[in-house]
Amino acid sequence: MLSVEEHFATILAAVRPAGPVRLALSDSLGLVLCEDIRSLVDLPGFDNSAMDGYAVRSADVEGADPAVQGSAVTLPVVGEVAAGGVATIPVRPGEAVRIMTGAMLPRGADAIVKVEDTDGGTESVEIREGVVVGTSVRPAGEDVRAGTVVLQAGSVIDARRVALLAATGHGDVLVRPRPRVAVVSTGAELVAPGGRLEPGQIHDSNSHMLEAALSECGAVTTHRLTIGDDGSEVIRVVEQLAEQVDAILTSGGVSMGAYDVVKEALRGRGTVDFVQVRMQPGKPQGFGTVGEREVPLFALPGNPVSAYVSFEVFVRPALRTMMGLLPAGRPALKTRLMHQLRSPAGRIQIARAVAAQDASGWHADPVWGQASHFIADLSRANALLVIPAEVTELAAGDEVEMWLLDGSGGRAPFWQNAARPLDGGDPGGADPDSADPDSADLDTVARDSGDPDNVARDSGASDGPALTHVRADGSAHMVDISAKEVTAREASAAGRVLLSADAVAALRSGNVPKGDALAVARIAGIQAVKRTPELIPLAHPIAVHGVDVDVDVADDAVEIRATVRTADRTGIEMEALTAVAVAALALIDMVKAVDKHARITDVRVIAKSGGRSGDWSES
Repeated sequence: MLSVEEHFATILAAVRPAGPVRLALSDSLGLVLCEDIRSLVDLPGFDNSAMDGYAVRSADVEGADPAVQGSAVTLPVVGEVAAGGVATIPVRPGEAVRIMTGAMLPRGADAIVKVEDTDGGTESVEIREGVVVGTSVRPAGEDVRAGTVVLQAGSVIDARRVALLAATGHGDVLVRPRPRVAVVSTGAELVAPGGRLEPGQIHDSNSHMLEAALSECGAVTTHRLTIGDDGSEVIRVVEQLAEQVDAILTSGGVSMGAYDVVKEALRGRGTVDFVQVRMQPGKPQGFGTVGEREVPLFALPGNPVSAYVSFEVFVRPALRTMMGLLPAGRPALKTRLMHQLRSPAGRIQIARAVAAQDASGWHADPVWGQASHFIADLSRANALLVIPAEVTELAAGDEVEMWLLDGSGGRAPFWQNAARPLDGGDPGGADPDSADPDSADLDTVARDSGDPDNVARDSGASDGPALTHVRADGSAHMVDISAKEVTAREASAAGRVLLSADAVAALRSGNVPKGDALAVARIAGIQAVKRTPELIPLAHPIAVHGVDVDVDVADDAVEIRATVRTADRTGIEMEALTAVAVAALALIDMVKAVDKHARITDVRVIAKSGGRSGDWSES
């Protein structure tokens, strides 16, 4: 009997990324770029207006001041230009052109007066507030210059990158394609959903489930078949499919029964072998390559839960590898059990559970039906629990690894919890005024970290020191810390935001136009701690037990200090630094109307305790 790790390694050794193809931009979502992308145009392509208003020469309106009576300037409006139009009328001294957001800046104009600072006239316009050169003007190439590399090979195309590719003139891209997969359910008892069932028959759920799972992970189902318990038919179908697809999934017929024809028909075909894996559900497994093209074939168990779990453990990572991605599965995190759970000795159990998150962290309630034929309980579950082979019993409150299957069960974003209706009524949930913005108890969600795009990359030769986060083949990975001891750890970081005297005075008096800047900075720092694995490549997800963020106003700056606590196998310094950095950024955003030159300085770790390296303090 093989371990899960051994069977997984056999599969990954047999699959490889598909060769690149050029696809239309509309077909590229979720795929990996195989070339650097250079912008074909400037962005913006021409000087244009950032506001609805009037294009002027700034020198003509420099004396206008709403605080000074009689200082308004009246200019004749000599034309109008809308977005998409061409600015054919120039702005001469003492003239204005009415302009819309995104419209081309007329020749001669060097600034835009927003319509709110005028009387909105069409024949002539009274301008009540002056502007300087460049006000509300978006210069050509401000965002991107033509010829600039905007995306590198290896980037995963998402909605934001689709926007960038389209804006820079690319209608198609070179990518690794989606795997084309055939799904074959076996069994004489199977009837299509909606069909009439005779005694002894069941509806075929596996092929539809696997087709949906393939779609979820970015593959394409090109064939979905149901065949009976006929070995010669199994061989014929597999041989035909091996000429047309990139992978084949079968379900059923892999156990020890007299009618398990898949096992009998395919054993020895190509490199296909059938093994038992120390896993529950999903003990019987088959895998190998078939046909001249060495197409991977996954022979999964027939029980629906076993087939689904086998797909998540073995098939999903293999398909990701074929797409040029790192072979990661679902996001893994830590959760606490709500009830006792028993597990078979010597086998990893993949238990189904309903998971939810509250202020104290994630909690998982194992579903009642853990047998491999309980489809209803599988559909209720939104998580899989991974119980190690050496563990036979877990009590309520014990911590286990969990794979989250969808986005359900999480807490609402803080802005939803804190939002109040305009009428001042209670939005539901905790009263935000009762929360302490300086301290919070948090549990971070474990993230699928590693390469920022989870992309498997080729590496060149290097004469430098070995990198602990890079494998020998050049692909990125997270350092294994599972053997390290869990210890109480604490880290503190500090930083400063240098401010003008006016900004300091506004903070001390509470007159910052955007609101309570110090409170916002504290909350931003606390929230950012949870996002550290997303912001810092290859940072380990850590269950954070507490965060303190202190923000103090000095004579020429705001001093920020953050302390983060955990009990885990790795340090928490990055979380403390993230808290300080994001708190500082939030503060700058709040005070930028008062001080446009605020800057961050001296962000550093000032103390740590726990872990193999012991305690340390800046002082």
